Amino acid sequence: MPDAIWRYVFDWVPFFVFIGFLIFFLRRLKSQTNEARQYRIEHMAEMRRHTDLLERIARALEQRPPA
Repeated sequence: MPDAIWRYVFDWVPFFVFIGFLIFFLRRLKSQTNEARQYRIEHMAEMRRHTDLLERIARALEQRPPA
């Protein structure tokens, strides 16, 4: 009887270790996803500022008389 218990323990331990690693890596991936989302938000804001500045420069050049 004790041998059967140990056999079941050793059969199931790798499965539970795998599930543990899966949960660990999924949580890390989720935190990185949040960081990536924040980076994209900041990057888009910066791109909007650049676009606004480039549009202002283009308007100023269009209004300038030809040389």
